[in-house]
This record gives sequence, C-alpha cells and structure tokens, in this order.
Amino acid sequence: MKKVKLIAIIMAVVTAGALFYFLNQKNNTAVEPIARTDVVVAAVDIAANTTITEEMLRVASLPVEAVQPLTFSQTTLALGMTTRAQIFEGEQVSGARLVEVGSTSSGALAYVVTPGMRAITIGVNDTSSLKFMVRPGDHVDLIALVPIERETVDDMGQPVTKTETTAMLLLQNTLVLAVDRMLQETGADSFTTMTLEVTPVETLKISLAENRGLLRAALRSPLDNEIVEMDVFTITDLADQYAVN
Repeated sequence: MKKVKLIAIIMAVVTAGALFYFLNQKNNTAVEPIARTDVVVAAVDIAANTTITEEMLRVASLPVEAVQPLTFSQTTLALGMTTRAQIFEGEQVSGARLVEVGSTSSGALAYVVTPGMRAITIGVNDTSSLKFMVRPGDHVDLIALVPIERETVDDMGQPVTKTETTAMLLLQNTLVLAVDRMLQETGADSFTTMTLEVTPVETLKISLAENRGLLRAALRSPLDNEIVEMDVFTITDLADQYAVN
C-alpha cells in the first residue's frame, strides 16, 4: 500500500513539473506574426469577357500562404485586360483568368481579333499559301480565280455563252491571324488552312469566291501598305496582250 502511495506521489510531482515547464515555455515564447502581402481582388462581381476598370478592383492584405499564383499586387497591372471567365466579389484576380485582347499569348483566336472585325479561315495548299513562307502577323493580298459566264456572239453572229476564268484582287493588305491552329510564328513546313482578319462584308466576298473558284495569297512586304486600283483580268485579256506583244 505504501509502495502504491509512493508511486502516486512521484507521478503527481512529475505531472506538476511537466505542466509548469509547458506553461513557462508558452509564456516565454513570442508568437510570430503571420506574413501577409497585398493582393488585388474583385471589388464587385465581374462577368466573363469584361474589360477591367479601376472601380472593379481593390487591394486586400492576405496571408502569403493563401495567395494564388499569377496574382497582382497593384490594380494598375490588371487594368484594360479582359476576363476569360467570371470573377466573384472578393476573389483574387489572377492573370490566368485574364487576357490581353490582341495578344496571341492567350492561345485563343477570339481574343486576337480586333473588335469590329472577323476571323475567317480558308483552305490552302503549298502553292496557294506560299508553302512555309507565310507567318501569323504577315499581310497578304488575296486573289480570286473565278469562272464567269459572258454572253458573246460566234463567227456566224449567233449569241453564245462563253465561260472564261477571271482573276480579281479580292482583298489587299489583309492580316494573317493564324496558319492551321498556330497563332504565333511557327517553323512548320506547310499548312492546310490560313485564318485572316477581315470586315463582315469581306467574309461574304471570300465565301462566294472560294465556293466558285480558287483563292491564292500574295505575300506583302511589311513596309508596304499601299492599296492599288486594279481591274478584273480575264483569260481573254491575257491572250490579247500576248497577241499584241
């Protein structure tokens, strides 16, 4: 009985000592402050495809561990950019959710097209697209070779319908947005499609010409943006010029 009582006393002393040590250490140990940093967050709900303005943002002080990748520390760094998806009030504004319109870095064609313009893709081959010599960012003239029916008379004076190939300069100084699915310069040897930036009316012209005939691209110098006046040219015109020469 005495032995049990002795053991109990010893355990009580050990427990009391451990508790005293713990409390003493707690009182003597300074609590380190949580590291925080400034992060740009949404001041309001921001819908997708919205251009960021100053009143949509505010700066919040957040724990460093809570900061998401590609966030901003100043609101000015996000101004003018466009949201790819909705950002809710209080949510951190990440560069992964934003895109700069006109920049190819996003990899999304829709954000490369200038507002008011359209992107249209045409089928090409190694000859009609100058093979690997055209790059996104280049400018081209687009030539349409289209068969056209003309009313004329034969040697007997009888009316006949004649079909002849006509060449027309359909578009001039047109921006190449992409070749195949590539929005940036590529080392590809060839490609099968070319995407151009055109006006809404020009989309109709291209669609009609491609449906009826053949389209060819003529590469322009980056130093040349002159628009030239040129008449439609027919195979008859070519034959007449050859006969005169």
